Amino acid sequence: MSQVATSTEVEPIQIEKAQIVSGHGWGAFQLLGAGRKGRASIQQDRLRVIEDWNNGTLFLLCDGHSQGGEDAAQLIIDELPTLLDKHHFSTHRFFATERACHDMDRLIKSRTLGGSTLALVHITQNDLFVANVGDARVSSLEEDSLNQHTRDHRADFIPLREELE
Repeated sequence: MSQVATSTEVEPIQIEKAQIVSGHGWGAFQLLGAGRKGRASIQQDRLRVIEDWNNGTLFLLCDGHSQGGEDAAQLIIDELPTLLDKHHFSTHRFFATERACHDMDRLIKSRTLGGSTLALVHITQNDLFVANVGDARVSSLEEDSLNQHTRDHRADFIPLREELE
């Protein structure tokens, strides 16, 4: 089962297989999938969709991990939009996203024991902005071709590890 929380819901809803569609036309987004059984006793996935956010639609998808991962994922869903606004996402998307993720990292470490991946998508009439943390991926399907827009951030990925050292 997957849990889905949106900006208007207080309690997550349970669904067997996720097929979530939000928006229409230029703001459309679809998430398809089903969680892997037997991995975690507590569902740690979180999704938030905020329509009419900074002239577009914001999608946040988190996959918590480790003990307390569900708390870390929920904290991101709850706090990241405010942090993005604090760092002026509407005019400085890359800087705001980087700063907000650093702030989020400190907040998670101070409040939870777990961690989380993040896939962020902001769709406007003019463009698509994507960002990810960890192995959360953002892809698009265009004319029967799946295009990945992000790369995984993993310590065992040698080019990334060399870049970090």
